[in-house]
Amino acid sequence: MKIRNFLVGGVLGGLALAVASPALAQDRDAQLDLSKPHPIVYPRLAWTDRDEGTVVVNVYVRTNGKAEQVKLVKSSGYGELDAAALQQAWNWHYLPAIKNGEAVEDWAAVSIPYTMPSTADAAQ
Repeated sequence: MKIRNFLVGGVLGGLALAVASPALAQDRDAQLDLSKPHPIVYPRLAWTDRDEGTVVVNVYVRTNGKAEQVKLVKSSGYGELDAAALQQAWNWHYLPAIKNGEAVEDWAAVSIPYTMPSTADAAQ
């Protein structure tokens, strides 16, 4: 039996990043590359059950912008949503941290909201 997932909202419009302010103007923490699409895929069972929640993951970002490690920091309360968020975080592209003008590997915190569209949104 093939399980289908649902793409909700196209790109990750409600994405929140937890990053600290850089110490120097050219320095920055690792973060999700918002110039690229980051679709949120709703697992079929979670969609059917109308499960909602926010998953927070930490991603260890290499200097090439790829994830090396992904860890669950805060559960949505639903295993299906947590597993989907972890899988998606592996596939997204990130901007590496910049320290003293050089790209370095570092952790980025990413908050992934799973929200069902309202009835009014679905009708449009």
